[in-house]
Amino acid sequence: MMKQRPLMLTRRTGSLLCLLLLTLCIVACASTESDYESQGANEAANTFSGPKYLRGSIGSYGAFLNNQPRYVGGYGMVVDLNGTGSNEVPGFLRQWLVNEMLQNNLGSVAFGTERFGPERVMADLGSSVVAVEGLIPPGAVRGSKFDVLVTMIDQTSTSMAGGRLFWPTRMSITGLDQSLIFTEPQAAAYGELFVNPVTDAAEAGTEFLRRAVVVNGGTVLQSQMVQFVLNQPSYRISNAIAERINARFEAGDRDNLKTAVAKTDGLIEINVPKRFSSQPAKLLELIEHLYLDPSPAFIKPQAEALAQALVAEPKERADAVALAWKGLGPNAVPVLRNYYES
Repeated sequence: MMKQRPLMLTRRTGSLLCLLLLTLCIVACASTESDYESQGANEAANTFSGPKYLRGSIGSYGAFLNNQPRYVGGYGMVVDLNGTGSNEVPGFLRQWLVNEMLQNNLGSVAFGTERFGPERVMADLGSSVVAVEGLIPPGAVRGSKFDVLVTMIDQTSTSMAGGRLFWPTRMSITGLDQSLIFTEPQAAAYGELFVNPVTDAAEAGTEFLRRAVVVNGGTVLQSQMVQFVLNQPSYRISNAIAERINARFEAGDRDNLKTAVAKTDGLIEINVPKRFSSQPAKLLELIEHLYLDPSPAFIKPQAEALAQALVAEPKERADAVALAWKGLGPNAVPVLRNYYES
């Protein structure tokens, strides 16, 4: 009987497979198989309505909570402007800004900053009161960075070019609430400002120069917790998911907690390892597409099923299949080689 020739993928999909062959070996090199009991555990909860090829993935058993960027904001002051600032200070902010400057040892003889007294700084046209806003990535760990947007809030300042935030501006989830109700700061922003490089003289006086970005100016002060909630509570499944995640994405020497901790029969806490601190969202995607069954007997046919799904709809399924393939690890490589078009 003539041997059936494997289906051949398109050049674009073939390139994707080529990259995956390398990625699978690298990402999975540290993973180990757990003593996971397979009886019934590779069957996703009945509430899963996603594609068939993702049944049995961790994402088919539940959903993440707190997996969206968190808005934070606060008020601060920009200095070192070339006369383009303002001495206008909103009444609700004046005393608060004075307190912030004193807490940061500004205007202090003991710290040699007496020439930066609060009233003197606020009266200087080289300064301006600003709103500072940003989005903390989901799962961001303490010390990780993010960009912040800085906006002048008075009516007479004209440009932030050459400026910098005067002190680390505290940012909380209450944002720009004018009541200034205290909440624990989640981040702090500091650094030099970058304005939009406007070249058209007609735009020089517009809002473009009244807004600026501090690249990587935000620093996360408190690690952002992410939780995974099961569709149907089960201590067995909850523990199995935590064990699978920890085997695949083991915490490093610098991490204080395991990557996954089963807190209850329906809730798993996710702690992002420091090696993923720059891309926590990517870790959550990989976890969501990681199959609960790590056995070689499952991986080979599942890799084949993913390949068939990609052949059927390459554009619609490429991202999901790529993430799922990475989760399967090096045992999926022989199957992928059959589909690589040289």
